[in-house]
Amino acid sequence: MTEYKMQLLCLCLLLFIGVYHLRCKRLQTTAVKLFDRIISVAIINIVFDIITVHTVNHLDQVPAGLNRFVHQIFIGSMNLYIFLVCIYIIQGIRDYKNFTRRLKLSLTAPLIFAWIIIAFGPISYNTSGRIAYSYGWVPTTCYILVVVYIGISLYYCFRYWKQIDIQKKNAMLPALFIMALVAVIQKLYPESLISAMAVILMVFSIFISLENPSDYIDKKSGVYNVEGFS
Repeated sequence: MTEYKMQLLCLCLLLFIGVYHLRCKRLQTTAVKLFDRIISVAIINIVFDIITVHTVNHLDQVPAGLNRFVHQIFIGSMNLYIFLVCIYIIQGIRDYKNFTRRLKLSLTAPLIFAWIIIAFGPISYNTSGRIAYSYGWVPTTCYILVVVYIGISLYYCFRYWKQIDIQKKNAMLPALFIMALVAVIQKLYPESLISAMAVILMVFSIFISLENPSDYIDKKSGVYNVEGFS
């Protein structure tokens, strides 16, 4: 339990945000739908984060195939989460409906390539320290996608900087900074296992800045506020 108590706390906070967000009726804009997907993928990721922490610390008790499978889901969902955050940021600057087919393909290609590596690449485990962790090409895909998608997001942020209102800037930049900072810390200190912290902090940053209760439709009056990211 002590190995993944932080993940459990992050999961509880994420479930709270998810329930709060879903129970408040909103206009089903692209931004809202994307944020719903971000929360769903984040929940899956943290659940499998907890599972993998347990399996990698009990390699002698868990079948190798099962351990690899849960790691693939954990790392694959993390990659999908990073991708969705990038898409959420870009669509806030440039409406997703106006994305060209070429742009959609170029944005999705790194994710697909990473998933191919996850499906067939090697995963190694370091069990010499206090807390065991995975390493190798498969986990490295997360770091690669962080660099790729932060780079893409920053490109659009700076290209359309003058057209972005302050509310969006206050959500975009902290989310990208958190993603980058946690990735660096996790890479330098692999036993820290703090990816769940990045997940919940980015969700929280977007939630309080953009997907906040002031944008919800009141169920009784039917009045809504369309200010926000959508």
